[in-house]
Amino acid sequence: MTHLPSGTVTFLFTDVDGSAHLWQRDRVAMRAAGTRHDALLNDAITDHQGFRDTHVRDAVQSACSTAVAALTAAVAAECARTATAGVQIRPVPTAQV
Repeated sequence: MTHLPSGTVTFLFTDVDGSAHLWQRDRVAMRAAGTRHDALLNDAITDHQGFRDTHVRDAVQSACSTAVAALTAAVAAECARTATAGVQIRPVPTAQV
């Protein structure tokens, strides 16, 4: 059984930007990309002692015991994703306060 984080936890939420449009353009490619995305994300989360809680289409919610673990899992997932062939990187806009 998976060890659930307890006490103060950090939630990690992920979502594929623009996926609805991509699904409309090429369902076969998105199905393959989604499978790869899930595997990379699962590895990153579990490698950093996280627990994957909810998965809806391409959005994932997970919990980690510390903020550092959640951030490290997110960075690891992004590094794994960008290391695969044919991945295009776009900068993430900065939130304005």
